[in-house]
Amino acid sequence: MEQFEKGLVSIIIPVFNRETLLPETLDSILDQTYDQWECIIVDDGSTDTSLEVARTYASKDSRFKVHQRPWYKRKGANSCRNYGFKLSNGEFIQWFDSDDIMNENYLGVVTNLLSTSNKEMIVVSANLFHLNSGDFKLRNLYKQLLESPNPAFAYLFKDAWFQTSQVIVKRKFIVEEANYFDIHLSRNQEAEYFTRLMLNGAQIKCYTDKPLIILKIHDNSIGGIYSSVSDASKKRKDYFAYFKMFENFKNAGALEKEVLSEFQYFFTGCLRKMRQFNKQYMHLFFYGIYLGFFKDKKIATKIFLSRILNILF
Repeated sequence: MEQFEKGLVSIIIPVFNRETLLPETLDSILDQTYDQWECIIVDDGSTDTSLEVARTYASKDSRFKVHQRPWYKRKGANSCRNYGFKLSNGEFIQWFDSDDIMNENYLGVVTNLLSTSNKEMIVVSANLFHLNSGDFKLRNLYKQLLESPNPAFAYLFKDAWFQTSQVIVKRKFIVEEANYFDIHLSRNQEAEYFTRLMLNGAQIKCYTDKPLIILKIHDNSIGGIYSSVSDASKKRKDYFAYFKMFENFKNAGALEKEVLSEFQYFFTGCLRKMRQFNKQYMHLFFYGIYLGFFKDKKIATKIFLSRILNILF
């Protein structure tokens, strides 16, 4: 049976080219009133001074542990997260992003909630901070999660969204259910991961008294880059994660009528807007017909053929 240190929080941070933002993130961890933590930083091959910044913090406080992603492991934040988890020792796992900030009381609040409840996950409210404009926006949309008989569905389709840094999970649940990040996804990996946790039985407790995390949005953030691309590109980036989530819902027996309808709406939008004549588009159509992505196979076939014919003629 896997051993862990009771009460210890393992904060796992993948890092790639964050030299200007990383210090504020690490300072917020240093400022925590709860001091039983380790921070495992996994550098993903940064070409700036991010690795040196991380090592500077490790030289001052041994709770910071700096590693580089091994060359033989797939590049990407998901691979770094999984590698960091294997190196961790904590009872609680805090996935965290290298540009976000914790309120000084964050770890104290969430560890108390996890220790005094039978829930596997704690989700906290957050403020979205747009670096360019300086605007703050509260993200506190968890009523749907608590009231829904299918919280994975509410999270994915009913505006109950939360991000990686807002969640802390009991280590035992991750190990028992083999709940690791999918290293093949580069977009919506947190959506696939958290819906999978919920579909596998993770119970959620939400802390909404006040925001305890600041999520930064900027031109070089994943959200910032995503918002700047075309709708067709967004569909292309999102497709494989939604394909995986469709399979997860189906395998869990959670593909109810309303859930299926939302997936069908998404996949039909992909069929209308994604680029034709590539492997992804063909995968969408033929798997969609086979698995039931579309409400009406005849209409889907008509859309597919008309788009192909428009290209040919």
